[in-house]
Amino acid sequence: MKIDLAQHSALDARDDMLAIADTWPDLLDRLGREDPSAPDGMPKQVNRTPGLVINEAVSDAMRQITAWAHFLARVLMDETDWTPPPGAGTPRMIAAIARECIGHFTAHPDQGMRLAFHDDARAMRELAEQNAYPSGRKWVRVHVACLEYATTAAGERTPCPGGYRVLLDPEKPGLIPDMVCERDGSHTISPLDWQRAARKSGYDPSRIRERLAMTRGDVG
Repeated sequence: MKIDLAQHSALDARDDMLAIADTWPDLLDRLGREDPSAPDGMPKQVNRTPGLVINEAVSDAMRQITAWAHFLARVLMDETDWTPPPGAGTPRMIAAIARECIGHFTAHPDQGMRLAFHDDARAMRELAEQNAYPSGRKWVRVHVACLEYATTAAGERTPCPGGYRVLLDPEKPGLIPDMVCERDGSHTISPLDWQRAARKSGYDPSRIRERLAMTRGDVG
C-alpha cells in the first residue's frame, strides 16, 4: 500500500492544531494559578482573582500562539475568501483553520510557507503542551459523551451534557485510567465498562485506543 506523504503530513499538522485548541482551557487554568514568587520547593499560592498574579511563562506562550493564529488568519483572508468565525477566540480560530483550510498551507505554492507552517504547527503544539502540562501529565479529551445522568434545578433526570477525558501519566505508560466526565467529576467509568457499553451502542472502542496511543506517544 502506497502512503501519500503529503496527505500524512497534512493530517499531522491538523492534529497539532486541534491539540493546541484542546490545551486552551488548561492554559487558562494555569494562567493565574501559581505564584511565581514562591521559592522552589515551597507551596505556591493559588490565586484565582484575574490580574493579580499571572504566570508569565503561560501568558507568553498564549501570546505567541495567538499571534501565530492571527498570522494564519491574515494569510487566508488575503489569499482566499475565508473569514474567521464571528467572535472567535484563539482556540476556535485555530480549530476552524485546522478543519476547513489546512490544505491552503500544506499545499501552498510557496515552499518556504509550506515548510514553515509544518514546523510552526509542531512547535506551537509543543509550546502549548509544555505550559499546560509541565509535569507531562495531561488530560486528553476522548470525544465520547458521558453515559451518566444529571439532575436539573427542577429535579428532572436528564442525560449528562458532558464528555469523557482521561489523565495520561508518562511515568505509567501501560495504564489507561478511568474516564472522567469534564462536566461532573463524579461521573467516572472504567475503560472496560465503557467498552462494554460502547459495543452495545455500536461504537467502535478501537477509535479511543488509537487516539490514546497516538497522544501517549506525544507525551513520551
